[in-house]
Amino acid sequence: MMYSKFRHDEIHIAFNGDEIERVTDPIIKSKADKVYIFTFYKEWTDPETGEKKFQVDQNLDKYQEVKKQLESAGIEVVKNVPKSLQNIQDPMGNYLDGIPVSYHDYVEIMQKISEIIINERIKDKNVNISLNLAVGSKITAIAGLDCARFWNINVYYVIPEFWDQRKNMDEPLSSGKMVCISPPHFEMKRPSNKLIRALKVINDIFEENKKIINDNYKKIEKITGLELTDNELNTKNVLDYEPLYEQINKVKEGLSSNQKKIIDQLHQEIIVKLQENQMGVKKSKLLKHLRLAHLVSSNKYDNIPISSKLAGKELSTFYGAMNKQIIHPLKEWNLIKENDTHKNKSIQITEYGKLFLKIFKYILIYEDLNNKHINNYKKSNGV
Repeated sequence: MMYSKFRHDEIHIAFNGDEIERVTDPIIKSKADKVYIFTFYKEWTDPETGEKKFQVDQNLDKYQEVKKQLESAGIEVVKNVPKSLQNIQDPMGNYLDGIPVSYHDYVEIMQKISEIIINERIKDKNVNISLNLAVGSKITAIAGLDCARFWNINVYYVIPEFWDQRKNMDEPLSSGKMVCISPPHFEMKRPSNKLIRALKVINDIFEENKKIINDNYKKIEKITGLELTDNELNTKNVLDYEPLYEQINKVKEGLSSNQKKIIDQLHQEIIVKLQENQMGVKKSKLLKHLRLAHLVSSNKYDNIPISSKLAGKELSTFYGAMNKQIIHPLKEWNLIKENDTHKNKSIQITEYGKLFLKIFKYILIYEDLNNKHINNYKKSNGV
């Protein structure tokens, strides 16, 4: 017989910086079970040389002291440094440690915190998660607070009794009694999970187009022997594709008739996909995808199989349902725009919509994982 735990785990999330006690004090006092500590890391490309360069947390020595204190108190400190970054060191020879993240990237911070919350809530949906905003950058504080409101986790700020009263630089920046305060919790308004899922369906169409375009480029390279540049491979519209089209056509002249035919077919598919990504997906195509995802419904015609082709009143009814249930709400959130330049109207994701999906896709991951667990439970218990 299995018994549930009497006590739910206490998890803390914090950012490394030039202070130790403002990180360790609340974690140790709360008798936390586990802590995730982010460390600063940034990868960038030198615009002059094109060389990849790395900027590493200059307070890795502080991180090691934080880790030492927490582990001495019996608290697990999670480390998750990607393999590609494990040999990177700061000027003092300290290896990158903790959980690397750019302190200046709002989206990446939101994503990393969301991943932690999802992983912990899948293990225990009632787990206690707290986020420390006292140390880090202004962006980590802003993104952290937004993430806390979105996922409904605890958030706190640590105020020291004394601030910067050091007699020498080896002394801590803050000292004395540490007091934790929590800002008021305001609900973050966001679209429903259904709308976020619909936005992902639209985005998946464009992502699939990109994949087809890249696959076609590889096939063309293999047939012609050409080596396309990164700029050519990243062509985003038909106008920019024309020079590449002419280049490929010149090489095509020395090929067999069958090879020419294949290249023409690949060309045509590339142009169609580039046009769709540039101008938007037609609503007729989008309706099929939304119905397959069970995101558009009609009480009158829901008995019609999803694979069936719609016509007449049925088609008109589902168009109306799609506009009311998906298109209009997403437009109100400024996540999509409707282009009226074609006979058949098309839908495009706004830049805000793309950014939104990067952040809020985690709610779909969490929902899918939860549903999977529920279905597994039902199967194993004959429900």
